Amino acid sequence: KKMQARLLEYHALVEKLRSECNNRSELSGEQGDWPGVSPHHILGRVSNGLDNPFNIIFLTDLEHKDIHSHNTRERKLALLEYIRPIRAKQGYLSIDK
Repeated sequence: KKMQARLLEYHALVEKLRSECNNRSELSGEQGDWPGVSPHHILGRVSNGLDNPFNIIFLTDLEHKDIHSHNTRERKLALLEYIRPIRAKQGYLSIDK
């Protein structure tokens, strides 16, 4: 039940973030092919990575594939730095460790 509740919160967060980016890539601003853009979890989905808005960036399918094929530590850190001011502007509070 706890995981089910967490998944409901996660899906609500994803839909809110998708709406805030107007269903466009937060990296390029491009509209993805149907169904649009999808969430990429920069540091993965384990622990608080699943529902941490600072760990989620919306990408087109092509961007998603590119990131997965070149997923270095440096690239992850760069994406985290890139998304931080976007989420702060949207009103999210950073939960840095």
